[in-house]
Amino acid sequence: MKPEELKGIRDQQPLAPLRLVLQDGRQFEIRRRDHLFITQDTLSIGVLTDPATGLPQETVHVSPDEVVRVQRLEPANTSPPINAPVTAMKAEDIQRLRTRQPFIPFRLFLADGRTFDVLRRDLILVTQDTLSVGTEVHPTSGLPEKTSWISPSSVVRVEDLLPAAA
Repeated sequence: MKPEELKGIRDQQPLAPLRLVLQDGRQFEIRRRDHLFITQDTLSIGVLTDPATGLPQETVHVSPDEVVRVQRLEPANTSPPINAPVTAMKAEDIQRLRTRQPFIPFRLFLADGRTFDVLRRDLILVTQDTLSVGTEVHPTSGLPEKTSWISPSSVVRVEDLLPAAA
C-alpha cells in the first residue's frame, strides 16, 4: 500500500481505530494515531502499549508495501493519561507535548548538541525507550524521507517553536 494512502487513513477525523494486515499474516492494531509513524520507506508501529502511560513498549518496522489490507475496528477509549509535571525528561513528557491540543511545534535538544524540530505531531513516534523523529519532509507527499531514532534520556531540553511576531 502506498504510504500516502496509509497517511490519509491514519489522519481521518475522528480517529478510526484500524488493523494493518501484512503479507506474512502479521496483524497490528492501531488505536492511537501516534502509534503509526509513516515515512516513504518505513512504517514504525508502536506495539505492546503500557496501560499506565499509553506508550508503546516496542516498535516494529515494516515496509508500506507489506500492507495488504486495512480493517476498521470499533473505537475504544484511548485518551492519553494526564500526568503532573515532572522535572526529568521522560518519554511521557515528550508524549504529552506531542498530544497537547492545540499542537505546538517544538525543538528537542540532545546532550550531544544535536537538535530536532518537530513541526507536526505525526513526525514523532514515542515509545518508552525510543523517539522516532521524521526529518527532511517531502514537499509533495508531506512524508518524512529520513528517520532518526533517539533515546528519550538523551533529550536535555525542549522548547516550543512559536511563530515569529508580526
